[in-house]
Amino acid sequence: MGYGKLKMMMATVLACSMLVSCSYAEAYFRRYQEANQSIQNHILGRFGKKGKAKQAVSDTLYALSGRTSSGEQEADIEEGQELPGVSMLAEDQETIITIQNTGIAEQIAGEMEFEITSFSVEGEEGEAELKLTVPDALRLFKDVIDQMDASDVEAENTEVLLERVMEAIEDKEYDTMTCTVTVELRMIQDQWYLVNNEEFSNAISGGLLQAYAENRQEMIDKMEGGEE
Repeated sequence: MGYGKLKMMMATVLACSMLVSCSYAEAYFRRYQEANQSIQNHILGRFGKKGKAKQAVSDTLYALSGRTSSGEQEADIEEGQELPGVSMLAEDQETIITIQNTGIAEQIAGEMEFEITSFSVEGEEGEAELKLTVPDALRLFKDVIDQMDASDVEAENTEVLLERVMEAIEDKEYDTMTCTVTVELRMIQDQWYLVNNEEFSNAISGGLLQAYAENRQEMIDKMEGGEE
């Protein structure tokens, strides 16, 4: 039933009650006001500025995990078809970027479960606290390496490694990691965007980005030490 029809129906009930007695009319009027306010609160919560901002966060997380807002898996991308991207803002809060997960990153994000634990909006900016649960990618890689043939490990056969990691994810054979991250939001041209940051990116990668950064820094330190 639409909001207008419901409002008209309650007004009719109120008018009829006035024929009975003043006390009944007052009671119905109070109920009408309470119901009307409840409906308005629901509409504002779902479609108002705060509601739209929160929905944008939810839609972004669903899209990153390869699901629709109803929680259903998106249809497989046909061969040769361009992968859909997820629009977010860069850390400068002005540049719109497109995230396109493929391969292992797509699989890890596809297993993500999320919860918006807190949310606030003021003007055209906002903030959301997210609880994210994803496969513990670093632990998964270590477990797979431990199970690989010594020859593959010594040859640094990354193709075999990635294949076995992706198979483990498909078979749900992994431990999970749960973390709480805070992301900023910003509205640009009436559209709300989640602002990407290092903590968020690392979380949805299952910890791989942090591990990569640490390994890269270690390599740099070794090179600098060798030059001395």
